[in-house]
Amino acid sequence: MRLADAAAASQSGWVIHFTLAMASSITDDNRSGHYAEAARWPEKTALGYESAGRKDDWVTLLAELIEKYRRKCKPRPLLEGLR
Repeated sequence: MRLADAAAASQSGWVIHFTLAMASSITDDNRSGHYAEAARWPEKTALGYESAGRKDDWVTLLAELIEKYRRKCKPRPLLEGLR
């Protein structure tokens, strides 16, 4: 996560791709004990989008993630907290 923080300004595309992959690896594998960590990755994704000047894309992606995980009780509220 520290690497994503450091790279957000200069490598925003990489940060977006990397952080989404990290979050997906946890939620898609149903590792429920790590959902809090999975929700921290999209915070870094938001930094990447913000650095790239693509805040509207972030809002759209966040809505898609919330919809994708709407049936999972733990990640959905954590994602909704990122609005």
